[in-house]
Amino acid sequence: MNYILLLKILMKWSLESKEYEITYFIYTNFKIGIPNNYLYKFSRKSYFVSLSSFSKNNECITTKDNNMNNIINLFPYSNYCFLKEWKTFGYRYK
Repeated sequence: MNYILLLKILMKWSLESKEYEITYFIYTNFKIGIPNNYLYKFSRKSYFVSLSSFSKNNECITTKDNNMNNIINLFPYSNYCFLKEWKTFGYRYK
């Protein structure tokens, strides 16, 4: 089995089940990006007015989930690009 496909499945599962510790691990260690559509599905406590406010962490309602905060704090150091594995745009950690 292709390990990229396995990591993509794990990333999708972790984002949908709000297991952000796994998301953080995959995002930082395996360079699997996070598609835009999942960024907007973060919990209601983390509402963002725009992508710029999301990436700059301004106008952002804070969350008590430290793992989610760790991911959010990485976005200014990530590249917004086309993610081949998802066939859409999103963020990939450098």
